[in-house]
Amino acid sequence: MAGSLLIRNALLWDGLADRPVPALSLRIEAGRVAAIGPDLPASEAGVFDAAGRLVMPGLIDCHVHLGAATDPAERYPDSPASFLYWQMARNAERSLQAGYTTLRELASEHSANIHLARATALGLVSGPRIIAAGAGICITGGHSWTLGGRQADGADEMRRAVREQLREGAGCIKLIATGGVLTPGSEPGAPQMTPAELTAAIDEAHKAGRRVAAHAHGTEGIKNAVRAGIDSIEHGSLLDDEAVELMLERGTYLVPTASVHHNYRRMGRGTGTPDYIVDKIERLAESQDRSIRMAIKAGVKIAAGTDAGNLHTHHGKNAQEIRLLHEFGLSSLDALRAATSRAADLLDLAGETGSLRPGLSADLIVVSGDPFTDLSILEGGRQIDAVMLRGAWVRAGRRGPTAE
Repeated sequence: MAGSLLIRNALLWDGLADRPVPALSLRIEAGRVAAIGPDLPASEAGVFDAAGRLVMPGLIDCHVHLGAATDPAERYPDSPASFLYWQMARNAERSLQAGYTTLRELASEHSANIHLARATALGLVSGPRIIAAGAGICITGGHSWTLGGRQADGADEMRRAVREQLREGAGCIKLIATGGVLTPGSEPGAPQMTPAELTAAIDEAHKAGRRVAAHAHGTEGIKNAVRAGIDSIEHGSLLDDEAVELMLERGTYLVPTASVHHNYRRMGRGTGTPDYIVDKIERLAESQDRSIRMAIKAGVKIAAGTDAGNLHTHHGKNAQEIRLLHEFGLSSLDALRAATSRAADLLDLAGETGSLRPGLSADLIVVSGDPFTDLSILEGGRQIDAVMLRGAWVRAGRRGPTAE
């Protein structure tokens, strides 16, 4: 458990306000924010002088795959299952060092994401807070079945599949509502789970107090998931006006994963990406961009998620998503909220992290420069001088914390 600390002379943005406030101090006790104010006494607490730099909540990525290789050179197909844990731990640490104190891990094999979440929470390995889904649940032969998905058919089997993930310790549930890009022969726009299957799975998860994410590219599958009570649509590549209205009516979040779409297109053919994947990406490109802009303009709730782990979308470079959301129409402020307070709201963590308020976990970053005018400074942790998780420094750059 982290001890007592006073951070003084901070330009503080709490993740909620419209602008940062200068010359504030934060008192941290037992890993949590104890007080915020202009002139907090030091007493016996250690002191860190922020020297006027921005102190803001640690960042949140709502869609990652820690066990997936972002580079063909990092694939280890002949390795035992235990090797996956070391790869995932390394990728989680990369994100933490880049300022990401919370990740939602949306599907891995062998329940490895759930076990890593436990290990990081216990301090056995260094890494961010992880909300893990276990295996993604799909129909027989549906998208992700080749990627370790739990195949299920019919409402009763969907309930069983959700219960299995809960038994393993899943902190959230992921459903595959439509086809996808990575599975050969799977059409992204095609619905896969039926409304009855979606309703049963979501009901089972919600009874256990778990939020549910739906991989959903296609229009009909998106609408089916929203009507069934899904908490977030991941990707949302083929939105139409009715889908947007349904999301607004139900308060459904969109996690656009703009990074993975952008990076696939940027890298293109001849860079290790199979042609069948590039073909699908090229067909979806225009509608993906239009859908993100449409949702933002209409006021759909947006949370930042990269789909890091897919080829060319790297762990530790997660903040690319924040910049891309701004380019698609979110203000800089709302793009930052999408990766802090609004992301925490989606993950049901608003009472724990995502903002800096008394009583919440002391998850924060110290930034040189102004991301409100240049979001790119967060990418790769380029101008992040220090990272704190649960009240303990986990990264200290050249201008990071020093004893006083």
